[in-house]
Order: sequence, then C-alpha cells, then structure tokens
Amino acid sequence: MGNSTARAARFALATGTALTALVVVNAPARHRDIDKSAQLVASQVAGRTFHVSGGGVQFNSTLPASSVATYMWTPGASSVNEWLTSTSGTILDQRLTPQPPVPVSSTSPAGSAHLGVDTGRTFQTMTGFGGAMTDSAATLINTSPSRDAIMSSLFGASGARLNFVRVPVGASDLVATPYQSYDDSPLPDMSLSKFSIAHDQTNILPLLRTARQLSPGTTVLASPWSAPAWMKVGDSFYGSCGGLGNTLVTSDYQVYAQYLARFITAYQAAGVPVDLLSLQNEPQHCAPDYPTMNLTADQEASLARYVSAAVGGGTRLLAWDHNWYDEGAAPGAAPTTFPQQVIAGSGGAISAVGYHCYNRDGNPTAYSTQMTGISVYMTECSGFVNSNNAAVNLVNEVRYDLLGPIRYGAKGSLYWSLAQGTDGQPHVGGCATCRGMIGIDRATGAWAPSEDYYYWSQFSRFVAKDAVRIDSTDLGVGSLQTVAFRNTDGTIVLVVLNSANSTDYRGHIVQWDGDTSSPKTSWLVGPDGHRRWIHDTATFNCLRAQGAPTPNVLPSETLDTMPDLTGVWAVCGADRIGANSMLQTNFYLRSGNGQYTLRLTGANLTLTTSSGAARWSTGRGGEDLILQDDGNLVEYAGGPPVWASGTAGSGAQWLVLTNAGKLALYDSSGHYVWTSEGTPGNYVDHIVQWDGDPNTQKTSWLVGPDGHRRWIHDMATYNCIKASGGKGPDVLTSWELDQMPDLTNVWAVCGTDRIGVNSMLQTGLYARSPGGTTLKLAGSNLTLTNHTGQTLWSTGHGGDDLVLQTDGNVVEYSGGSSVWASDTVGSGGVWLVVGDDGKLALYDSAGNYVWTSEGPPSRYVGHIVQWEGDTSTQKTAWLVTSDGHRNWTPSSAVYNCLKSHGATGPDVLTAWELNQLPDDNGVWATCV
Repeated sequence: MGNSTARAARFALATGTALTALVVVNAPARHRDIDKSAQLVASQVAGRTFHVSGGGVQFNSTLPASSVATYMWTPGASSVNEWLTSTSGTILDQRLTPQPPVPVSSTSPAGSAHLGVDTGRTFQTMTGFGGAMTDSAATLINTSPSRDAIMSSLFGASGARLNFVRVPVGASDLVATPYQSYDDSPLPDMSLSKFSIAHDQTNILPLLRTARQLSPGTTVLASPWSAPAWMKVGDSFYGSCGGLGNTLVTSDYQVYAQYLARFITAYQAAGVPVDLLSLQNEPQHCAPDYPTMNLTADQEASLARYVSAAVGGGTRLLAWDHNWYDEGAAPGAAPTTFPQQVIAGSGGAISAVGYHCYNRDGNPTAYSTQMTGISVYMTECSGFVNSNNAAVNLVNEVRYDLLGPIRYGAKGSLYWSLAQGTDGQPHVGGCATCRGMIGIDRATGAWAPSEDYYYWSQFSRFVAKDAVRIDSTDLGVGSLQTVAFRNTDGTIVLVVLNSANSTDYRGHIVQWDGDTSSPKTSWLVGPDGHRRWIHDTATFNCLRAQGAPTPNVLPSETLDTMPDLTGVWAVCGADRIGANSMLQTNFYLRSGNGQYTLRLTGANLTLTTSSGAARWSTGRGGEDLILQDDGNLVEYAGGPPVWASGTAGSGAQWLVLTNAGKLALYDSSGHYVWTSEGTPGNYVDHIVQWDGDPNTQKTSWLVGPDGHRRWIHDMATYNCIKASGGKGPDVLTSWELDQMPDLTNVWAVCGTDRIGVNSMLQTGLYARSPGGTTLKLAGSNLTLTNHTGQTLWSTGHGGDDLVLQTDGNVVEYSGGSSVWASDTVGSGGVWLVVGDDGKLALYDSAGNYVWTSEGPPSRYVGHIVQWEGDTSTQKTAWLVTSDGHRNWTPSSAVYNCLKSHGATGPDVLTAWELNQLPDDNGVWATCV
C-alpha cells in the first residue's frame, strides 16, 4: 500500500435584416464522447434505457445512475439473467441482487442507447478477480468464529467466487502485530540460514489453502514490500527516505533473488504455488512508518535478471506494481514509462506488468495508458472507511479498478485487503483507513461484506477463469460503460456501468474540495455531463448573474464523473465560442462593441441588437449550442439536434459574434466557413461584392440561378443590370462568396451584343447590337426585336436564364428545366452574337457560324442560296431542291431561267446554314 496522499486524485488548477436560420432535420449527432454523455444526462437521474444486440440475443434494459449490472446468457436463449448493484442517495440499495429475467426483444424503445456485443472480436484471456491476503486480513478471518462462512463468501461457489489472491512477501502496512521479513538477522545472512516462513504458517497459509480448496486453480501473486533490513543501504526494513537509504545494496541483488526463490519454494511446499512474483510493491514510494523499498527502472531490470535465474520458469515475474503515473508526477505529466524501461532491460525476464489505481493525475481514463503487448493486471486498489458515498465509490471503483483496466488489457483485478476491521484496523503505519472487502467488527466479531465486495462480485461471480474478453460498445465516462466476456462453457457475460451522477449538476458551477486556492478553480457543467473551465472572474460573475447556482464544492471522485474538457472554456458574456465550448440555456454571447447579443433560451436561440430587435434566430429553443470538434455548430434540446450550421468537416474552430452583428465561424487559419447571413440561394439575381475589397469601386459579380458568380467587367454592364432591376450590391464575407463559385473570366451579360461560354442572360436583362437589335429574356418569352420593337424571333417560352453551355448548346432554362435549345451540342460554339442584321448567330472559335436564328434548312426549298463569305461580284449560287440538297447553278442563263420560273432568292446564308443544305457536288440545277 502506498502513500495515502498519493491515492487522492489530483486536479490541475487551470492556472442588417433578420434572417431565419434553416432548421436541419437530420443534423449529425454529437461527435463521439460529447454525444455519449449528452444522451446520458438528459435522463441520468431516472436511469438509462439501452438495447443490447449480439452474442446470439437482443434485449432491453434500464440501469439507474451510479449502478452496475451484470447480464449473463447462453446464445439463442429466450431470456437474459441480470444481477444489479445500485445506489440510493449515498448508500447501496441493491447488492448483487438478482432481477427478473429479461426477455429477448428485437425492438428497442425510442431514445434508447445501443450496446453491441461482438463475439467475433476477442482480446485477452482472463486470469481472475480477488484481493490481498494481508496479515491483517488473515488474522481477522482465521481467528473469527465465522471463519468458514467468511471464506465461503469470498471464494465459495455461492459467494463471490474469487480466484486470484495477492499475498505480501513478508510484512506490509496491514499487519496485526509488527513483524518484518523472513530473515530478520541483525547481521548479513548471506547464506539465508535464518530464513523461515513460520509467521505465515499461523494464519496466511491455512487460509490460502482453504481458498484453493474452495476455488480450485486460484492464482497467487506474491509482492514484497521490502527486502530484509540487512540487505538495504539504510539497514531498515521501513523506509529510510532521502538519499539511497531505502535502496537495495548493489552487492545483495543475488542474495535477495535467492531469498525470493526460497519464499516461492517454501510456499510450494506448504501447498500454495506462487504463479506470479512482483519484484517490488510500489518501487517509487518511500514511507518511514512501514515497509517500503525503492528501485529505479534500471535497478528493477537488473533484479529481474537475478530473480529469473533463481526461480526458474515455474513462476512468472511482474514489473512495476505501482500507479499509472510516476510517484510525485506534476499535474499534466506523461504516464509512467517505468515498466517499459524494466522490460527493455530485463533480458526477457518480465512476463507481466501490474498497476495500482491511486495516482490518476486527474485523467478520467488513466487506465488507457496501460502497456500493451504483455500481460497486464490491476494489482491493487482499495476503498476507504471514511469514504461513505456509495454512489461515488461504485462508479469510481468499477470504472478505475475493474471495467476500465480490463477494457485496456488487464487480465485480472485485485482489491487491496480481503478483510479489515470496520475501523480500518489493524495496521502498522501506512493506511489507517483502508476498507476490507469483508468488514469485521473487532469488538463484537460481527462481519459483513463491504460495498467493495459487491463491486468485485459483479465480475468474479460470473466471469470464469480463462474467459475471453469480447468486444462491446462503450459510451464513455459519464455514460454507459461496458465490458463483455465469453466463458469457456459458451455463456456470455456483459457488465454495464451507468457512470452518470445520481445527482444532477447540469448548469451548476462546480469546484474541488481539495483546492486551497482563493478563489477556487471553477467549472460549469454542461448538458453533456462535461466540465468546462471558467477561466476568469468576468465569466464567473456573468454565469452567477444569469442564474447559475452557488458553486458545488465536490470531492475529486465526483468531479471525475464529469470529465474536464481540458482547455475548453465555459461561455457567458464573451464574444466567441471555441471548439467543444458551449452556450448553455439562459447564458449569452455579446459582441465586442456591446451592440449585439446571442442568447439561448428554452424558446429560441436569438441574435438581437442592443435595442432588442431580432437579426437572426434558429426558431428553436434548446439546452445548448455547441461548436463540435467536427466543425459543426449544433443546437440541442434534450439530446436531439434541432438546428445545425451544416459545417461538419469544415475545420471550424471559433464561433464569433462580430461587431457587424452577425455570427461567423472561422477555421484555424482565420477564414470564414459560415455566417448567419444566409445561404447562396438568397442571392440569385443579386450583385455581390467582397467585404474585404478595399477599392472604392469594389469588384462585382452577378449571381445566376445556377448559384455561380459571373464577373461584371465594366460600369456599363453594372449600370445596365441596376437599371434593369438587379438587386444589391450585397457586401459579403469570403466564406459566403465561396459558396457561390466564381466562373473565372466568365462575364455577366447586360447591354452587350454577345454571350460567351458559361455566360448567361438572366431574367429581366438583355443583349443588344450596336444597331439596336435586342435579345431580352422575360418570364413570358425570350424575344429578338429590332430597333422599332418588332419581334424578329422568339423561343415562345419564358425562362430564368439563357446560357451558352460548354458543350456548344444554347439552352433556355426555367426553374432548372430546359424549355428550348439550339441543338448545337458538339458544335464548338463559343459566342452567341446579336447582329445588326436582325438575327442571332452562334460562332465557333474560328469565327464560323454554327447556328443562326433564321430557321431550319426546309424553309429554303425552292430558293436560290448564296454564301455570305463569297466576295465575287457574281456569287456562286445553288438551287435548294425538295430533298434539302443544293444543286449548283452553272450559268447566268440557268440562274435567270430559275428566277423567271419563280425561284425565290437569292438568300445570302452563313457557312453553317449552307452546311445544313448538303451540296450535291457535280449535280447541276437545270431550267428549260
């Protein structure tokens, strides 16, 4: 047992117009851990309902806050067995109590959590569960008239079925009467002639043999607290703290290895084989009032080589046997690397690593730092007689001593003393308040299992030796935490911990009762069950002024159930929210100039001016607005999302209420990723500009129905658009402009005589030739008129836009659907020109016609046609026949004959138009 002060968890002292937002119906769920706790807290006091699927069954169950249940079934069974240990207030109200069989069900209640069990994913094979047969425990049990009943309750088939025991090698702090080692020679005894385990023959060994009888195959782990005094530099079995006094004499490594080997041999002869030998209990801890010994990692590695040679292969060696963090580590320090160093230097002598639960360094998942790739055990953790809040104890012991370590590879878990007086006695130095798994009244002899007995029994009673851990869904600290197993007989065991507080601290300011600072570090508890740091007095005062209750001063165990989101601030009165920060109900953001306020209530999330006028709202009330770490800004009400910014994956890091009265999400580079000003669809037919453009005449774009921006390249076009009813200009953020992609080098059209590729003639605007021929799009028609207003051509359809597409097709759209097209796909058309000759002409990049508005080839049947590009005085002429082909007119005589017989024309056509009337080469027109 180490320094009790080190066992206390430590907490680092941190040093324009109103727009209605879109409600996202299928908003993404909260991101991972945030989601898990949020789902919990909404119903944490009443309990949590969940649906289990896997392992050959499906079923539903409800688990109260601060409780643990074990479910056991055979795959394909019609019901599942359940045992429950739960709390009411600060006491246990059910103790490993069998519940009515849970029927299988393939349907899950609305709002229930899903817990999966996957027998296909397997992990470590389990050794077992148990506690330490300290001298105190052995003396109290073996001298009790209820000896057999106590042992049966611990190891018997009707009891806890413990199958893993730790035994000190010599004395620890929990001893009934003072004694030391197995060789307490006043002088060095290099031959170990005075070695004797006689002390253990009285109480310890008889009980260990009984344990093995009641629970065959029980695993024994032996842990030394100190080498004999004569082997230590300070010549003291107790700690000689400071300097090298509490270390092993370098020349005595080999004799100490022989001493440990003698112990193993003697125990074997006494009927108690030692399966695992720890090299040293808590090698970094020194205490002057009970046995301790210090080893560095290098020293322990060296000792391991000696011990391995001395004991042979029958007993496996265990390194470290201490906390997840180094002794005396400063808050925020990295987890220990001691065991890794020992393994690296031991030459393969180490088979396992042991951890104690006492120094978590404020890390609510400290067990996640355990080593991998080697057998791991939780080798010590204790409850305390002065720790009377069972709701807190249950959650912490099950999480830190059992479920958490096992999920991260532990093959077993050992409680500290199997029995102790209800007053914490007897002991010599060390822990004066350690609680036994069995509590014995030393005055009356009455005994009873302590609360810790039931926590371990929820595992040991059902998880057999050599069970294999299988995968299961774990919703994280403050929610439903699970671990699952498959026994060798095929039965499945699922242990579920509801680690939520039975007391609801949502919306409360909380502080640590061990904080001696003035004022104490404070946190605000969110609806997701996490704590966010109140980083300054202004925020604290704002929270209190807006109704946050008087701070709750809580023990570390209770704070641990509300994980601290390190570096995440509580929000009230500031102008911004960072990632994972949260605006909670009735609190507010305020712009730096004090003119705008964003406030969340149960009725609405609203952005208002200083006069109270609404500028923006979600239209939904909620419990919190959180900038999730996936970049999505989400408003939640009772767990489900009611609104979201839709910016998941955007990299958003800050939500800022700007001095301009709008909300803006920025990424880590300071770029906008969203604002409250609206969506791109709001700006169709608007002129838009960038708010960062410093020029007097800002660059402008026209937004088309396709959501793209087209550059307004000159003032004439700008003025034409405005004169034709164009809206704006709207001065927007870069993020908003980015939502309306700029079609680089594509111009907006109004008043010019042509439309280029991807350019667009929009409703109400026009293209005009120098001579006044005008092409205008309206909701009722697309028309080409001359300077007098006479209609020359039309599509007969109204629309939203006329666009020359990249495929060469000119298309008129209405409501997103095509209502007319030139049918020139693949033509290479790049310019649509309004000509003074009263027609539209589509040109390719070489300047050749590919289409005109004059009509299809059939209209020229019986006409004489000529090419407009023919510069001869007498142009070449053709007669268009009924098959739509051209026949050459070979002479003036034929030409005149055709005219005298009524041929129409000549029509002077473009090359594209002539190409629609194939030339029958060598075929002459005739006329007689």
